[in-house]
Amino acid sequence: MRWVAVLGAVLALAGCGGGGEAEAEREEPQADPATEQLAAACTAYREAAFAELPPASPGDYPAYVRERRQLVDELIAALKEEPESEGRARLIAAASEILSVVDEMGVGTGLYTRTSILDEYEHGLDDAAEQAGVECGSGEEPSAEIAEFRSAADEVCAAAGPTAGLPRRDAALIRERAEGHADIPLPADAGDLERDTLAAERELAQVAASRPASPVIREGDLRYLVLAARTTSGWSRQQVDECADLPLAD
Repeated sequence: MRWVAVLGAVLALAGCGGGGEAEAEREEPQADPATEQLAAACTAYREAAFAELPPASPGDYPAYVRERRQLVDELIAALKEEPESEGRARLIAAASEILSVVDEMGVGTGLYTRTSILDEYEHGLDDAAEQAGVECGSGEEPSAEIAEFRSAADEVCAAAGPTAGLPRRDAALIRERAEGHADIPLPADAGDLERDTLAAERELAQVAASRPASPVIREGDLRYLVLAARTTSGWSRQQVDECADLPLAD
């Protein structure tokens, strides 16, 4: 009968182990509903704000700024509905900084030159979300084709070098850069953002080449300024960092 007792002990231990595993599974941390709501608000804003590039027409910029302000207002309102937490505070602070930039986007040259600054503050929201442990976006990695596209674009921009900041010096440089980008093969799954950005850069090259030589970029050079802001914003959103210094003002 001794083997019966041993077998019973083994079975008891096995049962205890199995129960422990089941208990461990039951004790897995559950997602925090408040954190999920913060992530949902941040993601909704990110997708809406980055759905398209700034407008190509100067006359459409005031409406664009109003829409961006409305999106930020809605984000802050959604965040304030959640319980107080460090993550909530970080996101509200970052969103408030974005709002201050939008409020400062006035008319004339300042409207376009601050577009690239706005993108920088948008990335600040991503940093705040990361520090708070909140997902702000799909979190999906770019496809291998898109990653290769970004790398090629970075190489073209780096080869072109920084712009001089004056139209008469920039025209040839921008043409060279745009020609390099035109040679970059777009992947099959490239979205409208990639295509629109390339189109904006090519149009900027045409405008830069056709403009009369000028020692400064004047506030009246609206078409040039708009396209420069649009192109810079597009590459920034695609994480192509070397194109961030397109000429926006003297």
